[in-house]
Amino acid sequence: MFRRTTRHSPFWAAAALLALLAVAHTLLAPAHTLLAQDATTVRGELLRLINQHRKDNGKGPLSMDSSLQKAAQDHTDWMKATGTFSHTGKNSSSFSDRIEAAGGRVQSAAAENIADNSSAQAVFTAWKNSSGHNRNMLGPYSKVGIGYNGRYYTAVFTD
Repeated sequence: MFRRTTRHSPFWAAAALLALLAVAHTLLAPAHTLLAQDATTVRGELLRLINQHRKDNGKGPLSMDSSLQKAAQDHTDWMKATGTFSHTGKNSSSFSDRIEAAGGRVQSAAAENIADNSSAQAVFTAWKNSSGHNRNMLGPYSKVGIGYNGRYYTAVFTD
């Protein structure tokens, strides 16, 4: 009778390890994608929530403004880099200072909301439940810039 013998390549262990790593990478990729949320998606979700809230309260929608976006993102990045959670920013700047430094103008009204929270929905809910932050979201504004970095958020509002 025939007896079958199998000879393993000396590289079979390395090939098996590579196959396991490929499977693990495929399985972990979706979780990694969820953990490292895309900043554009997060900012868009927060804007959607704010604008729906404004609509529900008879207010017009806010539009994203590139100068405000830069001011908000720069402050958000600074807060994360320094571990500082404050409306007073780099070099003791105020949100009005940051808006002007980013090329924007404060005509008659402006406001800033900041947050340290886990998601756009959690940030929105916290702001909605805070009278001052809610007043800013529903204020007489037409433009907004939203910054996001990890758990840090900034929204800058102007008319």
